[in-house]
This record gives sequence, C-alpha cells and structure tokens, in this order.
Amino acid sequence: MKKSLVPLLCCCVLISGFAAEIASYDFTGREMKSTGKLELPFFTNDVKIGGTDRMRSLYFNGEKSRASIPDSGSFHLLKGGTVLVKLKVETKPESGCHMFILKTGEWCLGKAKDDKLYFNFSSTDGKAGPGIRVRCDFSKTQHIGISVFPDDKYIICANGKKLASGVLTMPSAPLYNEKGILIGSGWGAVWNFKGDIFNLKLLDEPLSEAQLNAATGE
Repeated sequence: MKKSLVPLLCCCVLISGFAAEIASYDFTGREMKSTGKLELPFFTNDVKIGGTDRMRSLYFNGEKSRASIPDSGSFHLLKGGTVLVKLKVETKPESGCHMFILKTGEWCLGKAKDDKLYFNFSSTDGKAGPGIRVRCDFSKTQHIGISVFPDDKYIICANGKKLASGVLTMPSAPLYNEKGILIGSGWGAVWNFKGDIFNLKLLDEPLSEAQLNAATGE
C-alpha cells in the first residue's frame, strides 16, 4: 500500500503530558499523530503512506523522499537526550547505506553498508568522531533507541535488548548548531533511506538501560 500523504496532513495534534517529549510522532494509524511539543514533519511529495491498513507507516523510496522536523534546531542529543525510532529497512541494490535521522553538522543515526547500526557526531574542531557501529538485524522491523548522557556516556538498545553502551570518544567538545532535523536523507543520494518509519520520538533527557529496553520492546 503506497498512498499520498495529502489526505492525512490535517491530522490531530495532541498535548503531551510527558515534559521530556520534544517530538512524538505516530504514523501507524489512519491519521498521523503528534503528541510532543513539535508539530508534524514537513514531507516531500515522494514520501507516501506505506505499511498495511492494520499498521501504516511513512514510506521513503530511497531516491528523493525526505522529511524535516520544524523548529527542531534546539534539540541537542549530546547535551543529554534520547532518540527512539521504529522502522523497517528495504534493500537498495546500489547502496547499503541508509540515513534514518540527521541533524546536519551535529549528529546522525543510520545504517552503514556493513549492515551495522551507525551513530556519529561532530566536534568543534570540524571533525567527525570515530562513530559507533553495532550489529543489528535489519532483515526485520527494528525499534531502536539511543540515549546520550551529559557525561558522554551512551546506551543503544533495539527491540528490548541492549546492543551497546560506553563513553563517546571525541577529539574535542561536541559541536552544536541550530540546524533542523532531517528524516530519511543526508550526505547525498547514496544515503537516502528506503523503507518504512512507524514512529519517532525525541526526548530531552536520557533514559536508563531499563527504560530504554522497555521503550523499544516489541
């Protein structure tokens, strides 16, 4: 099922009772819902309704599909925060790279060509960090969560299990900017995401391992 987004753009926007929710998007119902502080993303015409009637999604075609989150420039994951995204990756014969979420010049979350989950960030000297690559089974739907703490510790979980944890290695202090967050694109066409995104959350505080496992549990 691939349908235009136009009929669903007049969706309900609810007020969240969870202070940490900067953005909280649910794309699985007949109407897209936003229960965080930020409004629904803006989409290109190439983004379609995917999934099934039972559980819909946003479908990105791996070519020109992209979305941007309005007023998201003040979300700085490395100051302490969490990203939660449920998605299903489709194979791209020309490239194994997929960009899930990108804050240009600051941090990114995606899939590397070696089939590993990839998280990286920039520092004030203009250099990217070494990044984190962790094995993840992208042959099935994955509910991924990453929390970064103010002391640079991080936890990555998927489908209710911890994949990795440790301390971010940075050549210098993290780089922060006011650029908005992109969904499904970044770093050129080779990184364009192909697949379904079911929901996405941005929290302005990190979660513990137990909380992250619970939040990503299938």
